[in-house]
Amino acid sequence: MEAALVSVVTGVLKPVIGKLTALLGNEYKRFKTVRKEIKSLTHELTAMEAFLLKMSEVEDPDVQDKVWMNEVRELSYDMEDAIDDFMQSIGDKEEKPDGFIEKIKNSLEKLGKMKARRRISREIQDLKKQIIEVGDRNARYKGR
Repeated sequence: MEAALVSVVTGVLKPVIGKLTALLGNEYKRFKTVRKEIKSLTHELTAMEAFLLKMSEVEDPDVQDKVWMNEVRELSYDMEDAIDDFMQSIGDKEEKPDGFIEKIKNSLEKLGKMKARRRISREIQDLKKQIIEVGDRNARYKGR
């Protein structure tokens, strides 16, 4: 197969899977509402990665396989960007506020983090939906 394309796609998936796994770790355990979605998305991407590795052994892939791999690669970039934005937006700085103004700032930061958590929940659901659509589309047209 075109080893370079497979290498690029699996190379992009590895950090995304790693970051999703990090979101399941203890540091982010308070995100209970999205943990199930993150686990499901991680499993889906791991299965895709395994399939891509298997495809790397194919001599001459068909056009559809190449298109599918490009879709997975582009979606992986989008996922990595969304995860990076989320991790940056919730960066934990657990400082005790020192005075009235600091308490107000602290409260506003917590509100921003709550919004970020809701946003990541929606984004993860959307990304999972897109990954499933890409896989379904590939399966739907593969047999034709």
